Amino acid sequence: MWKVEYYKTADNKEPVKEWLCSFDEKTKRKIQKHFLRLERKKLNLKHSFINHLETQLYEINVVEEKRVLKIIFFPSSYKKIMLLHAYSKNITKNNKIKNAA
Repeated sequence: MWKVEYYKTADNKEPVKEWLCSFDEKTKRKIQKHFLRLERKKLNLKHSFINHLETQLYEINVVEEKRVLKIIFFPSSYKKIMLLHAYSKNITKNNKIKNAA
């Protein structure tokens, strides 16, 4: 079983955790479901909600109606998934058309 962990800065801040806390409960639950899917199963990096960025970096995409929540992570040793960075990207009308094709 894999464990999700948050990257900590030198001054003990956890940027991804702080970012997650800024959302309402419904959005937090939606994101947590993605984490649980990664933790419970063997780390399958071919999930539809995961993009490979480069070498050891991957991105979780949580799609909402008007935005995509993106969380960058890497699988580390000892079956840990280290969450490094997170941000939101607004979905424009043009993006929806491209994604539908």
